[in-house]
Amino acid sequence: MATTQLGVDSSVALGKFLQKVYSDGITNQISEDFRDWEMVNKLKVSDQAARSVDFLINKTYGAPAVQWKDSGSVVLPSGSQSSTEEGSAGFNQLYSTVELEYDLWERAKSGAKKYLEPLAHEIQNKGIVQKRILSANFHLDGTGIMGEVGSTTAVASGASGAGSAVVISLASLDASRGGERYIEFGDELIMRKSTGAVSDVDTSFYAAITLSVSDKDRDANTITVVDAAGVADLQTSLTLETGGLFFRVGSTYTNPSAIVTTGAAASRTEYNSISEAMPGLETLTATDGRKIHGLTLDGVYKGQHYDASAAPVDISHIQKSMDGIKSRNGSSFKYQQVLCAPETLSAFIESNEADRRLVANTDKERGFKGFCFVHGNDQLELATSEFAGDKRMWVIPNGAAGNDCLELHGKDFKEINVGGSEYLKNTTSGYETTVQKFMMGYMTMICKRPGAILKIHNFEN
Repeated sequence: MATTQLGVDSSVALGKFLQKVYSDGITNQISEDFRDWEMVNKLKVSDQAARSVDFLINKTYGAPAVQWKDSGSVVLPSGSQSSTEEGSAGFNQLYSTVELEYDLWERAKSGAKKYLEPLAHEIQNKGIVQKRILSANFHLDGTGIMGEVGSTTAVASGASGAGSAVVISLASLDASRGGERYIEFGDELIMRKSTGAVSDVDTSFYAAITLSVSDKDRDANTITVVDAAGVADLQTSLTLETGGLFFRVGSTYTNPSAIVTTGAAASRTEYNSISEAMPGLETLTATDGRKIHGLTLDGVYKGQHYDASAAPVDISHIQKSMDGIKSRNGSSFKYQQVLCAPETLSAFIESNEADRRLVANTDKERGFKGFCFVHGNDQLELATSEFAGDKRMWVIPNGAAGNDCLELHGKDFKEINVGGSEYLKNTTSGYETTVQKFMMGYMTMICKRPGAILKIHNFEN
């Protein structure tokens, strides 16, 4: 991965720094992993400035036009043209704000290297979190739901009182939306009741409280939250209900029970407009009849799913599901990777001794690299992803942009420039001594062949 060196140059605006960071990448901790987005970015097709991407997708071959007939004078088969349908994917917009103390910004522009360090640090973090959020959305469904309250209630963590924290267990069922792995440290969340309706919480405790994430536990699928304002006593005031929903601050509150996936196609809910978030694999390859980009995902358009029926994950799940997807798609695609959670890969390690289909993947320079599953002429690397669900494995066909499966369209982040000047942070009482710059990117991801992507789900690690 390329690294950008931030030199001292008073003529280079903060927005241009940001653009270089987003394009070239600068690594940083807490977690710097955004491999999912780097993988998706290779499928980028266009930088279109239009409001949407229109595309054609084949629905039928017109099979009735080919018929067996007796020789001699016969009536030829009626014409049956192959049918196509048009999809239209609207762009989703993502915004980012960079903030820095005004005096540090002015001194950084003057050329003092030590004052440039806070600027570089802020830019690095924003560049990473932009890509991490996009990586998370690659796996999510576009509803904006970041997690659901599980079957347990809040667990006290420390003494009660102003600014107290609670630990919340998130749902981890096969059908649950979101989870701990999609929520960042320091994320700010709004909680809604299971219907997601604003009217349910207008006069309640939840409407006035922003929850800030102070800790996470991946193994337990829990988040620790505090009142972002440091005022509320969450241990005595926060009431949870099973199925309660978490949204990031500023996003649309989606009511899952109001999402229509049955009935006439025209009456079904368009997933691309449910929230501001870009729909990912969970929606682009669905099989429940939901509508995305104008296409109804059933029949020929539905994805290829393999339900493991809550059984322990086993190598046979890959074998059987790959048999199915190759039968459906023929030799149109090559498959080289199974994308899964690290916990899923760990569950496969012992199988290496017992199953010859799971082989060591090595390279000449670094020796052992990982495991591969052999299916016919394809060798699928078991690649881990921080953002893959613990009950999910994804097999995505290999190929560059324009492979008629997954495509990314849109533009990278660029500076929102009004008058070419920095913005002092405005508050109700005046201006603070901080400078803000704003970035915007827009993009959409389309799937022209949902049945070519394999989703293995509902297993136990």
